[in-house]
Parts: sequence; C-alpha cells; structure tokens
Amino acid sequence: MSRTSDTDVRKVIRADSTLDVSLFIEAAEGLTDYVDTCDTDNVLSARQLRSIETYLAAYFYEARDQAYTEKETGDAQAVFQGRTGMYFEDNKWGQRAIMLDVTGCLAGIQEQAKNGKKQVTMTWLGKPKSEQIEYEDRD
Repeated sequence: MSRTSDTDVRKVIRADSTLDVSLFIEAAEGLTDYVDTCDTDNVLSARQLRSIETYLAAYFYEARDQAYTEKETGDAQAVFQGRTGMYFEDNKWGQRAIMLDVTGCLAGIQEQAKNGKKQVTMTWLGKPKSEQIEYEDRD
C-alpha cells in the first residue's frame, strides 16, 4: 500500500491537473519498499519513508518532462533542469529523496545504474579436450 497520496505529490510539484500521478506513485512505492528492505537497522521512520516516496513520485513525474530552470519566449529559448546520466540527481526531487534516505540505498542504486553491473565472462578459445596434444608430445 502506498505511503503517499495524489494530494501529497501535487503539493510538491506543479502537476498538470489532467494528468494522473498514480503511475508515478506506483513506481515510487516499489522503490521505497526496496529502500525499506535496505533499512536493516530500522533508522527510517514511517514519516521518512512517506517523504522519500513522495519525492520519488515527484522525481518520476518531473523526469517525464524536465522542468525549466530558464525560459524565454522571444525566439523560444529554454534551459532544462538536470541532464542525462545523472539518474536520481537529475532533478531536485530525486536529490531530496537521496538526501532523506540515510541508509544510502538510493545512492547505491544510482551508483549501480551509473557503473552498470559488471559481469566477468571467460571463453575458451582453444581446441576441444579430445583434440588437444599433451605438453610433453608437442614439438
């Protein structure tokens, strides 16, 4: 069950009144549930988890259409908040969620996303065992 509400999320963002924010809340809920499982020392209160979920929902909402930091109407110029490759840090709502997560779980997720999960593999390029020549028999 969601910790935050449509009303809570709309309080922190300037949401289009016709846009349903429930999808953003759902995404935030799943991530906040994961943060809660990372909290093995039980340092996050229900209130903190609710705030994290609210800010994550706002993060997902803003990520769909980045907010302006600058805007000019004559000759249509615009500068958007954040940039690609910043993950949760690409807008102020994600930054706040990371700040509120004292467990470091969101920061860890972000680092994994930035670095990608590295997987080491090995491929044998030699002959199959049946075609190999013993070391002593080689010229």
